[in-house]
Amino acid sequence: NSMKKNKLIIILVLFIIVIASAVAIFNKQSSKTDVYQSSGKSTEEKLFSLRTDYIGDASKSSMIAQNLKLDDSFSYYATSLETSSEKQKGINIVYNSLDGNTTLSKAEKYKFVYNSIVIFSLIGNCEVVTVSVNKDGTVTSLESIQRDFVIDLLDYDPFTKTGTLEEFKQFMQDIEKVDYASISLPSTNLEDSITTAINTHYKGQLYSGEFAASGHITLSTEVEGSSTNVTVYMSYYEFQFENGIFEKCSDVTGPAKLSFSKDSLGNYSLTEFLEPVKKGNKYNIALQTMFSDDDIAKINNIETDESQMQVINDQIISSVKDYLTYIGRSESKIALDYQEKNYPPLDTKNAILFDVLYKAYQEYPYYVGSIERVQDGVRYEYKTDYEKQGTSDIFTYTKTNVAEQKVEEKVKLELNGSEVKALEGSIREEYTKHKQQYDKDIQASQGYKN
Repeated sequence: NSMKKNKLIIILVLFIIVIASAVAIFNKQSSKTDVYQSSGKSTEEKLFSLRTDYIGDASKSSMIAQNLKLDDSFSYYATSLETSSEKQKGINIVYNSLDGNTTLSKAEKYKFVYNSIVIFSLIGNCEVVTVSVNKDGTVTSLESIQRDFVIDLLDYDPFTKTGTLEEFKQFMQDIEKVDYASISLPSTNLEDSITTAINTHYKGQLYSGEFAASGHITLSTEVEGSSTNVTVYMSYYEFQFENGIFEKCSDVTGPAKLSFSKDSLGNYSLTEFLEPVKKGNKYNIALQTMFSDDDIAKINNIETDESQMQVINDQIISSVKDYLTYIGRSESKIALDYQEKNYPPLDTKNAILFDVLYKAYQEYPYYVGSIERVQDGVRYEYKTDYEKQGTSDIFTYTKTNVAEQKVEEKVKLELNGSEVKALEGSIREEYTKHKQQYDKDIQASQGYKN
């Protein structure tokens, strides 16, 4: 019995030693990723302490990757570094998929862009960042971003702007304000690249809303050497919240010819974007000049076939839904056409005066209701209220920081004849400037008549 007891004690002791060793090994491994989290340093200080000129500084490069999370559905698995002088130096961050998904959602793509910008700011000679997923031992590359793409996005090389901790802290604040939802990643997929090209081409050409989306039907594709030429029929829409509805606020629709080349990663890059003049008979002449008879027949068919236009609209709606989910507004109504508004029944003697006033308050809706605008990463609601008192037209303008529910501007103004009177708050200085210019124009016109 005593021998059995001794054997049992020895086994128990050995078991305790094994468990203790395992815990020690686990703690040692965990400490590598937790050391920066338990050091009491800020996130910026932790990351900046890892800054290096070279991708070959493996311990720092790997630690940077580990400290940049992607999403709750992905966990860090490994880092692979490309340090060969014959290839682009880069970092490949591999994640385990916790939900079995092997694609990135829009929100995860936005986070990948953000993480890549941070990596390029911390590793001087890193030229490309890749995100991959490990599923059952098979690693699949999902997205890649080159430094040149980030330089074009920011208008500067992030590594040159982050030489000191203070500069890095400011840089981190700046990239928080980037509109990631408007960024389209380079792609080896032609259809995705067409979408990117359309969105990039029209950005800034029309009235800009909060979000832009496009849809298209590819009519023909030709590959000539290193160039890929496509003919498409497309629609491009800008959206903004008006009275709580995510409504189209500007758009363009029609055929176009696009040419692409490929970069070293196989990503398509737009080299030419041509579209026909859309005015009157010039449109028909341009069609005959630019497109083949087969493509013209397809264009005419799309323009008279609602079901094909619906295919394009469905692509737009899908992109808009992804965006609304990303910003937490998935229940919002989407409108691809104009929604009726309530316009104030102005007294005729106040109509011109209101136009002068509106120049000073252009952010606010011309109608009675609200518009939302995102400015420097902050969402504001601009609301116009209206009431009539006798022959006076009274407007109230209220600007609210949506996230903080904080009113940042409120003014109540009475229009009655020749002047605007502030009943509440202070009128903007811009109004006085516009009114003075208006009075000068009136005097000049009267002098001309005399």
